[in-house]
This record gives sequence, structure tokens and C-alpha cells, in this order.
Amino acid sequence: MKAIVTDRPGDYEVMRFLYDRPFEGQTLFAKAVSLCFSQIRSAYAVRHRKDLVKREIRKLIESRRRPLRILSIAAGAAQELHELLQEIPDIPETLEIVLFEQDKGALACAYRRLKPIVDSRWPGRVKLVYLHESIKRLLRDTQLFTPLGPFDMIYSVGLFDYLRPTTAVQLARTYESQLAPGGVALIANMVPENPSRWFMEHHLEWYLIYRSHAELLEIAARAAPRAKLQILEEESGINPFVEIARE
Repeated sequence: MKAIVTDRPGDYEVMRFLYDRPFEGQTLFAKAVSLCFSQIRSAYAVRHRKDLVKREIRKLIESRRRPLRILSIAAGAAQELHELLQEIPDIPETLEIVLFEQDKGALACAYRRLKPIVDSRWPGRVKLVYLHESIKRLLRDTQLFTPLGPFDMIYSVGLFDYLRPTTAVQLARTYESQLAPGGVALIANMVPENPSRWFMEHHLEWYLIYRSHAELLEIAARAAPRAKLQILEEESGINPFVEIARE
């Protein structure tokens, strides 16, 4: 089993910069460069995919009148949850969210940001579980989440861009196996048409494994041949999700 897996502490700070701090730097020139970077299409994709996940979680919460369980893979600072838990007017049933992350700094950041919101708005209604484990453990242990599941939603943003096809199929299969009946897994992957690719590779040495819609659907079909599959597009059009819906 071969995979390309990032293990660079601080990646979550890059994401937070794209979300919250587009005009940052010690000089005006540095701030201008930062602002330019925040306006490239892949940066918009990062923000739009976060919004897509937030919408899907909100839709799930508002459509179900029973306790729900959600799993976020490579959760980072959990920007989508930070926003959603402040914006949503009501959570009708108990909600448990498991945040899986290999970067202790990212998990600590998520804890610092989410705990005050939950304590003030959703005490006794929302439970957050912070799971610190390695991506390597995630890839080899198909039962890692069994004691915490099953889940009504599992979402993975930014991880499959680094996984070889065989590993991606295996991990998608693990996701599907951890879903409750009627549950969905959302898996994102950048497409080859990313116009920021030259900049990311030549200036930042940031290499992804790009996949077309057909390739993303093929991975999902191999992983979950009996599931219902569809592509969900975020607004930039370069970071789609495949949705795996368990019957």
C-alpha cells in the first residue's frame, strides 16, 4: 500500500490564513502578496468547499429528528464547525462530532475555538470528541472508528489529494463501512483543471494527486459498489466531492 501523505505541522494555519487573514504580513508588500495568493482560484476552492460541507451538515441536522453522529477526517481547525455552531438557530436533537487529526496543534486550535461556543450555546446538546491519531494508523486500521460509530456523516476534505488510487479505494471503503444506514460520506479531491496548479507546484512545491469526476466516481464505486453515488460541486468548480450514500 503506497500513499503520499503530508505530515507538516502547521498546515492548518495555511487554511486559517485563507479563511480569516488574507491581508497579513510585516510590510505592505508582504500583505499585498498575501492578498494576491488569497485570490487565486484554488484559494477560493478552499473557502467554497468549507461552505459546501457546512451546508450539508446543516441540512442533515435540520432534516433529522434523532441523535446524530458526524466524523470529520483530518479536521484541522474545523472552520466549518466553528462557523456552523455559531450560525445555526437550533439543533433539535443531540449531536456528537468526532474530529480526527494527526496534528496536535490543529486539534488544540479546534478545541480552543469550539469549546466556548458549545459551552455557551449548546451545553448538553453537542458533544465534541477529539481524536489524535496518525494518518498511517488511519490507513491501516479499518476498525479505528468502530467504537465511536456508526456515523450519519463522514467527511474528508484535502486528504485524498495525497492518496494513490489503491489507498484511496481502501480508505473510502473504510468510510462506507462506518456509516449508519442512510448515512453519507463526502470525499473531496481537486480536479486536473485547477488553474492554480502551476503556481502551487513551481512556487510552493505543493503537489497534489488530481482526479477527474470520472476517476473520483470510480474510486467510490470500487469502494462501495452498492452505494448511491453523486458528485457535489463547490462554487469554484475545481474541488468537487463524491458523495457515497449508504442504503
